Amino acid sequence: MTLPDGNQLTFEYDEFARLLKETDPLGRSIRYQYHHLTTLITQVDYPDGSTWKARYDAKGNLVAEIDALGHKTEYLNGEDGLPHT
Repeated sequence: MTLPDGNQLTFEYDEFARLLKETDPLGRSIRYQYHHLTTLITQVDYPDGSTWKARYDAKGNLVAEIDALGHKTEYLNGEDGLPHT
């Protein structure tokens, strides 16, 4: 994609049309990993070396994530898939 200033932002996709990598005009890339053959993102690797990770249950509900600073958050979901309050 060409930005208004003429620089290029590039995107790479897999055979399932899932975004695998985006690269900015300075060559910095963000990479994405997915849960099996789903569109659920399990990991994002940032140019600074930091990583965001996620875990899902069998129904595809987010149950835990670790942010780029290493902070872990866990989620409890009911049978309906909605988060507990």
